[in-house]
Amino acid sequence: MYIRRLTYGFMFILFITASGTGCKKAVEDNARRVLLDLMTNGRWMVQIFTEAGTDHSADYAAWEFQFYENGTVDGLNGTQKVSGTWSVDEVNYTIRSTFPVGSPSALMRLSETWNMTKTTLNYVEAKPSNTARTAYLKLVRK
Repeated sequence: MYIRRLTYGFMFILFITASGTGCKKAVEDNARRVLLDLMTNGRWMVQIFTEAGTDHSADYAAWEFQFYENGTVDGLNGTQKVSGTWSVDEVNYTIRSTFPVGSPSALMRLSETWNMTKTTLNYVEAKPSNTARTAYLKLVRK
């Protein structure tokens, strides 16, 4: 059911885009819905995180992330739960995440606007929008 809904969403986007009807708002709304569905269905784990040539992936081994449609995200590590915020920009194909000051350093490194460079139903690859920061993030669905 979930995959069918995403497939129909992508087909709708292609149809509207190809038809040239000027329904930019409808396309953006549907793209937003597809991205929200993608991120909020299931928990996610950081498979790879590198920054400035250093591999920090092991720092995320125990963390799972649950994204919610209301714009909150929970970082879960055993009994520890850290709540932050997130938002999606379907026009610029970015995700912004923010964890509160004082959160574990692994979560603070995720507080960024991320350009999604590749997405599938099971993973998202991203790089920071801030070009002065050299990092790479790969989230995988658990």
